[in-house]
Amino acid sequence: MSIIKSGTTSTTAYQVEGNTNGDLVFQTNGTTTAMTIDTSQNVGIGTSSPSQKLEVAGAAKLTGTNLAIVPSTTTSAAYLVNTNAGGNFFLGIDNSTGGSFGAGAYGRILYSGGAYPIAFFTNDAERMRLDASGRLLVGTTTDSKNLRLSEKLAVVHAGSNTYAGMAVTGYSGTASGARPIIDINRSRGSTDGSMTKVENADILGSIIFRGSDGNNFQDSSMITAEIDGATGAGDVPGRLIFLTASDGSETPTERCRITSGGALLVGTTNATPISSGVEGIAVGQSLGLIVANKSGSDALAVGRLTDDGALVKFFQDGTEEGNISVSGSTVSYNSFAGSHWSQLQDN
Repeated sequence: MSIIKSGTTSTTAYQVEGNTNGDLVFQTNGTTTAMTIDTSQNVGIGTSSPSQKLEVAGAAKLTGTNLAIVPSTTTSAAYLVNTNAGGNFFLGIDNSTGGSFGAGAYGRILYSGGAYPIAFFTNDAERMRLDASGRLLVGTTTDSKNLRLSEKLAVVHAGSNTYAGMAVTGYSGTASGARPIIDINRSRGSTDGSMTKVENADILGSIIFRGSDGNNFQDSSMITAEIDGATGAGDVPGRLIFLTASDGSETPTERCRITSGGALLVGTTNATPISSGVEGIAVGQSLGLIVANKSGSDALAVGRLTDDGALVKFFQDGTEEGNISVSGSTVSYNSFAGSHWSQLQDN
């Protein structure tokens, strides 16, 4: 064993020795190991048994314009790894096939090897986190009360007179079709990208408005899109359904719908309520009329406020043929003649 040392008669300033293991050891004060180079050419600072080409036990500081991590080959993964009892966390680039982390060829990666969140901070405060279940939480650290079912995104803003939400803005030039969009897509397939066609009455998506009842958020109102008929290639007829919860309820009930044929149905799902013997209102271009059917009370009511005038006007090919008006307590049938008038006379 060879030793090189320097100092005074009472103190050794430094010592360099080759130990019995073949390691080159640098010591300060003659006894404190500062750096070790082992027989595998691993360099350890603050440790006598380095396991990597460079291992630093304790805090380290690097200064300069950049820190470069270059793999042994240009197609290998390159990354920083942080390790403690919670597992490994990687920051880097995947290899040429995406085989190291599954991120795809040369994919950029943030990779947590443990069941712990990845948190993002600005100005000393957490702004967003990706939790261990893959849910993105913005403005909150918890999914409790903020997510339900299998939802993956929560946007939360707490405080008085604040607005939680998002804005979708497009500066899209002069093309009339270019605009911001929100896509809600559904396939009957069960794997990412699998295209299995939807069927009649399948729900494509819902927008649900929920309010706190003092204990939990409960459903209050809902807009739902469904398939409205047989489907096929290039053929996915749809309907929109509007639902509200009654007083004393937390379950929204359908109030009206717009069908694939353009009919507006209120209080019914039947486009022909009179012939079908059901209550409700149906309005539609394809129907050519407004249908109101009711039992137990008026089917149709029209009125004016403080002034007199027409209640209903009747047209033929764009020309008014008559009207029903009110003046005080008097109802008049105006401009009717011939067969029109005979239908309105008392029998």
